[in-house]
Amino acid sequence: MSAFVYSADQPQIITYVEGTKVVTDPYNNYFSDLLLALDQSVDKFGPFQLTPIETDISQRRQIREIQKGRIDVFWTMTSFSREADLLAVKFPLAKGMYGLRLLAINANDADIFSDIAGSPSVKAMEALAEIPALSGSDWPDTPILRLNRFTVLSDVAENKMYPYLSQKTGYYFPRGIVELFSELQSREEETLINEPRLALMYPAVIYFFVSKQNPQLAERLEYGLNKAKNNGSFDHLFYGHPRHDMAFKRANLSQRIFFKLKNPLFPKSATAESITLMQEQMIKRLSEK
Repeated sequence: MSAFVYSADQPQIITYVEGTKVVTDPYNNYFSDLLLALDQSVDKFGPFQLTPIETDISQRRQIREIQKGRIDVFWTMTSFSREADLLAVKFPLAKGMYGLRLLAINANDADIFSDIAGSPSVKAMEALAEIPALSGSDWPDTPILRLNRFTVLSDVAENKMYPYLSQKTGYYFPRGIVELFSELQSREEETLINEPRLALMYPAVIYFFVSKQNPQLAERLEYGLNKAKNNGSFDHLFYGHPRHDMAFKRANLSQRIFFKLKNPLFPKSATAESITLMQEQMIKRLSEK
């Protein structure tokens, strides 16, 4: 346990990259809203002040900025390397949801993907694996897909992936459930659509990460998040967040064919089986609505 001096007059300043005003999806504020779990920690750690920075930077650069002490916290899918470089707050922020990937496609390819959905499961997965998936060069998804023998195109800039998909055929863009619908809604390209039947599934966890030089902040976040889980406010935010609620209603998870992939990069901070169970419970709950 790290030492911390409670001070009602000296709030702890916590800096993070917000970026919702400058990125494609202006509704990507669930994780910054979740930082308000720090409200649950005031009794033990004292007051705090969140200081967002409005900029659009890569995940790789955010790691460097945390290591340099220029920002205090960010959220991302965990991996061996990220847990080696930074201190993970080991609380699954999205219940494994970002390991459930729906597919954005070019509408001109709709028949190709429909044929895949109608094929026997093994052949369907092999056919999908041959189609290049767009994925960021520094995203954990990229090595996961490649280690499962999926074809990946990772040299398209992150902010150019949707324009690329809208202009090219023969690709798809795997996105998290809540990413896909709000992102497509914000796009003007009529060729971009949600593929309605196919989905990928692999164990994945999004954590808050802080500098290894700041264990007190990790302790504070974990305390607040567990308190929010125990009093129900975490589930209330997760399922009731407007962005999530809209996506869950449109995802039609009960009608999806899930291709289950292995995640060889999954660290020991959580068991793959526990996250898979969490994902299955979420799919069941949302399918019953």
